[in-house]
Amino acid sequence: MKIQGFELELEGSREDAAVINEQLGRQLAGMLPPIEGIIEGKVEQVASPGQAHQDVDEKPKRKQSRKRRVASSGEAAEAPKIEYRHDSSKYGNPKQDWNVTKKVLWLLYVLKQEVGRDEFSAGELAGVFNLYFKQFGTIRASNVSRDLGSAKKKSPSPVADDPTKNPVTWYLTDAGNKNAQALVEEALGSDELKL
Repeated sequence: MKIQGFELELEGSREDAAVINEQLGRQLAGMLPPIEGIIEGKVEQVASPGQAHQDVDEKPKRKQSRKRRVASSGEAAEAPKIEYRHDSSKYGNPKQDWNVTKKVLWLLYVLKQEVGRDEFSAGELAGVFNLYFKQFGTIRASNVSRDLGSAKKKSPSPVADDPTKNPVTWYLTDAGNKNAQALVEEALGSDELKL
């Protein structure tokens, strides 16, 4: 087999380049027999020129985009199992401009006083806050875990966690109780109706 000159001129747009390249490769492969067949003397036709030419009309298949998977931490902010009646005259209301850490410290304190439990998961905290205090800005369970984790690194730490529980639960330390009481005082001072 001997090929002596090969000249190719193509017209098309950049979008067609990948398709043209693929189809040209198929056509050339269809014209050449497999190398093993040439060596052993057995020549089989891979594809007839007509078959290779028919494939050119096919539209290119688009690669499906991968969907981003978000790892679940088991702390989905579902409807909370904690129910209580909020008394704004005792604890005030959270401020909208508080960051997630302040909102959660305040909420941990309020829940500890009203529900009688000390420890709550990030999902429970986000669920309760979003159910009762949505107008003060919603929070996400993942942000609760992230921000309480950052607060835990401070000295003295306002919060601690219990990693032996699934999901991890958070509770106020002595320093956290003092911070939360200051937040309650701040919330009570701003709850007066100003017209």
